Order: sequence, then C-alpha cells, then structure tokens
Amino acid sequence: MFGRKDAQQARIITRMTRELDFPVRIVVAPTVREHDRVALSSRNSYLSPAEREAAAKLPMSLDAAHREFLAGTADVASLLSAALAVLRQEPLIEVEYVEAVEPERLAPVQVASSDTILALAVRIGRARLIDNIILGHGVDSDEVLAG
Repeated sequence: MFGRKDAQQARIITRMTRELDFPVRIVVAPTVREHDRVALSSRNSYLSPAEREAAAKLPMSLDAAHREFLAGTADVASLLSAALAVLRQEPLIEVEYVEAVEPERLAPVQVASSDTILALAVRIGRARLIDNIILGHGVDSDEVLAG
C-alpha cells in the first residue's frame, strides 16, 4: 500500500511488479493530511515550528494550480506558474521542482488533463518534502486527520 503522495514511487513499483510478474497487488490510497493539510510524513518531524508553518504552502500551491485547472486552464506552464507563485511567497522554501506529468510513464506534459499529476519537491530547513495532486481530484480529495 502506498499513499498518493508517493505517486512516482508507487508507479515505478507497480510497473516493476507487473513486468516481473510478481503476484502482488499495489494499492494507492489517498494522501493522509494533517490538520493544516500538510501531507503526513515522518520528515515533518524535522521541521521547526516556523518551518512547519511554511510547509502549509505546499498544499496551498497545489490548490492554486487546481483552481486554475478547474477554471479551464490546461496550459501546464500557467498551472506551474500558479503553484510556484504560492511557494515563492515563503522564503524558507527552496523549490527543487514543480512538474506536471502523465500518470503512466510519468513523462512531462504540456497540456493538462484530469489525470495529470502535479508533483513538487521542496526543501525546508533540513527536510525534503514532496506532495502532489491529480488535477481531476485536487487536494481536498485526500484524507485529513483531525487535530
């Protein structure tokens, strides 16, 4: 079982088990999010309180791109720009990548569709955090923990 947060890893493992004919079924569950909508991860424990507050920009950036998509924007450059604009508001965030990829081969796309994965990786302090959404679902389709 993998969380959707680890979409790239889940896709690679799924492909590998299929190609090697392993009798295994890979299940990809919604990303579990904490009360501030930050994706649940053991890496979050590395964050100071200020860094944790900065991490809340990750789901906000995915939301911004998702809203653009729902408003009819399929141009990936525009969607990435919307996400990056939110991330760049926070000086503690060092962006490694924000990409839009198709779900099967994880190849970059120029035009988004509802199954496009918008993925990002950032560094905040000593933590490397990842997150993503499927544009047709958005962040709100994930599971949020109370608290």
